[in-house]
Amino acid sequence: IIPFSDSIAQLELTLDSLYSQKIYINKIIIVISGISKYSLFNLLNKKFFRLNELIFLTIDPSIRTTPATARNQGISISNSIYLAFLDCGIKAHPNWLNSYFSSSNIVDMRMGSTTYVPVDFQSVLVALLTYGTKPSYNSVPGSIIKKIICKNFQENMRYGEDIIWKRNYKKFLNDKLTYPCEYYFFPSNILKAISKYYLADMTSASNDKEIYKKLNIIALKIIFIYLIIIVCSYLFTSIIGFLMLSIYLILRLFGKNKLNHVFKKP
Repeated sequence: IIPFSDSIAQLELTLDSLYSQKIYINKIIIVISGISKYSLFNLLNKKFFRLNELIFLTIDPSIRTTPATARNQGISISNSIYLAFLDCGIKAHPNWLNSYFSSSNIVDMRMGSTTYVPVDFQSVLVALLTYGTKPSYNSVPGSIIKKIICKNFQENMRYGEDIIWKRNYKKFLNDKLTYPCEYYFFPSNILKAISKYYLADMTSASNDKEIYKKLNIIALKIIFIYLIIIVCSYLFTSIIGFLMLSIYLILRLFGKNKLNHVFKKP
């Protein structure tokens, strides 16, 4: 089950990693909002030839869609015994599925693990300010679970619904990375990060103290780092301006001929 955000390139990266798995995948449910499923189908059609495995599930664009909404819709239409979760922009570990289903003793669930792959400086900065760049031993993306025990996600939250969902499966938590998936999806813009990870989430997260506290910490980090960037930019600009003004005044005071005289070799 993959909630589609707004990047075809990120979705293709994720699908590429799924088609490289060593085990056959029955169905891939892509939950979309704000774009026609036929448009998305056509955009993917040139590259992916196994489209018969894809199910495009459209959510009414007038409904406020969150990753939780998308996952719940995917859960509701799936008729599989097992479910697996990924996000757009996440590259599945090559042995992610095979390592689970080829086991002689398949458990009811394996919690996902993820590691961050840096793309550019801005996205690294956003990663540091939000989820961090440390590997996550336990994450929703990468999780494989029996549908019969799979709880729905809390839909009124844009941030933190994964934290609440994982509380249902404490006995399945990992103490190390387990076939980690790689993620690349942080926005390369500080202002977009503020909008995505803070402004849109504070109200919805206010009913959970742990998540509310995390969001406030994120906000303080974003504001602090952003102020540092502004100050450093101002100082850098001031230094450059001072040097340029100094050069101009030297040229005005000495003139070209006088400078030649001053620096003339004996």
